[in-house]
Amino acid sequence: MFPNIRDSLAALYRNDSRPWLVGFSGGKDSTMVASLIVETVASIPDTQRTKPVAILCTDTRVEIPAIAETIETTLDRIRRFSQQNNLRIEVQILKPPPELYLKTLRDFARKTAGESPSP
Repeated sequence: MFPNIRDSLAALYRNDSRPWLVGFSGGKDSTMVASLIVETVASIPDTQRTKPVAILCTDTRVEIPAIAETIETTLDRIRRFSQQNNLRIEVQILKPPPELYLKTLRDFARKTAGESPSP
């Protein structure tokens, strides 16, 4: 089953020039998709690796530390594997600016306390 999926992804990679943006949450589904993408790109000869591929994770800053650490470790492994094998897969963790994060926390606290959100 997985070889068929990888073959289909490789055909899409070669036949469609649009970049791939892969969302990653650290859950089982996104981990499997990211693994398939990495395996697919690795199976393509280096000279044919021209498609921009990015694996993106949004750090909502609400994950418990153990989960956040697992996500960061997994993405770091993907990043290192990509670099070591010249896969050209960009791996990014997107984080909200601290002021936005703090505003969101304040608004959540106010909302749960029955007050209106801050401007």
